[in-house]
Amino acid sequence: MRYILLIALVLVILQLPIGTVQASTSADVTITVTPQVVSISCAPLTFAIGMVDASSVHWAKNDLIEPSWPLTEGNCTYVITNNGLANADVDIRGADLSAGAGKTLTLAAAIGGDTYALKAGSSGTANLAAMLQVNKVAGQEMISNLDYHAGNNTQGFELVFYAPTVFSFADMASGTITLTAREP
Repeated sequence: MRYILLIALVLVILQLPIGTVQASTSADVTITVTPQVVSISCAPLTFAIGMVDASSVHWAKNDLIEPSWPLTEGNCTYVITNNGLANADVDIRGADLSAGAGKTLTLAAAIGGDTYALKAGSSGTANLAAMLQVNKVAGQEMISNLDYHAGNNTQGFELVFYAPTVFSFADMASGTITLTAREP
């Protein structure tokens, strides 16, 4: 009987597969990446002052009329819209104004002969003294952390132009103000 059990056991063992059995499965993982794109637009894109007198002050919204304070979306001329996929800080940089035959109105903190000044304030700015003195250096932050979600992605701002005390020429002068968006 012992031999019969031994033979049966050997037959059972011989029925088992020889070698290792491994199960193999795989799964794919999809990676989706959305870059934090910073993008802004501004409307309108002009500040057409027209004729100016020496030492005069001109507001973008109502020319010679200072807005009520604090600035609100309603009394700002310009609207910046964050069209990107991330919040944005918005910097402002001014420039000299070029006129015919190489003549220039220079942007400076204080007005003088052929020297003008420019201030900017975003909605919420408390008063004229709190407005930003625009200069020719990049990285001058005007708006901080402008949201990118629809419904919260706009902010108004206003400009005020201080004409030179003396003009040495009578040509029309123009230049560019640059708005730059960057991640906070």
